[in-house]
Amino acid sequence: MIELSSAAEAADATLAGICLTARAETVRCQVYALEESGCTARMETGALRHGEPVDLWIGALGPFRATVRLAGAGGERLAFDEPLPRAIVAHFLR
Repeated sequence: MIELSSAAEAADATLAGICLTARAETVRCQVYALEESGCTARMETGALRHGEPVDLWIGALGPFRATVRLAGAGGERLAFDEPLPRAIVAHFLR
């Protein structure tokens, strides 16, 4: 069994990402608080809309289909359409 980092370490981990929107926009982001069910992404360029579907790339891995569940100044909360495999989450939190 793969052990995940502590919740505090997971919240601190920041990963480079890219969101491809349904509007054909490419938005660079910083991904943090990564979990099997979703993550929070802080957009470097552009913005996402509540309810918008996106394809998220984290580093060279993806696309992970997600839906924007919360959009605001602190970042967008993305919910993955299919849970990420535990091994992928653990890989990024090492």
